[in-house]
Amino acid sequence: MVHVKIPKVTEIAKIAKILWWVLFVVVITIVVNAVVKNFWITFPMVLGSSLLIMFYQKLILNPNDDKNVKQPDTNEVYAAREKEIIRIAVNKKGLVTPTDVAMSTELSLEHAKKYLEYLKESGFVRLKIANNGTYVYEFMGILTEDEKKKAEAI
Repeated sequence: MVHVKIPKVTEIAKIAKILWWVLFVVVITIVVNAVVKNFWITFPMVLGSSLLIMFYQKLILNPNDDKNVKQPDTNEVYAAREKEIIRIAVNKKGLVTPTDVAMSTELSLEHAKKYLEYLKESGFVRLKIANNGTYVYEFMGILTEDEKKKAEAI
């Protein structure tokens, strides 16, 4: 079976934003070039202006866009959320998706994924991928009573 990596929505949004800026620069260059009639003056002027606008949007209007929050809440809130997610995992036989967590808690889908990613990076959860590309997080420490009884002594 061939696994195809489906790009995340955020990756597609970033690509769309870049393509929008390229289109913007091309169109404005054509329009201004019709007046100025010198491409080598027009293009750097339009490109520079568009870059200034882009940096203004990024740095002034949306300064926190790319901040990755490893542990989304305070330690106490995080511990409570972690227990809530583990209860969901127990009910789901150790296999959960960010959607499962978001639907069973007050967390957004984005924050549910961040919590699950944090647990994965901590070594408590293993990431799997379903046939349709959905991320499935497997809690390795969740066992049935039979599995616990059949465990071998070390």
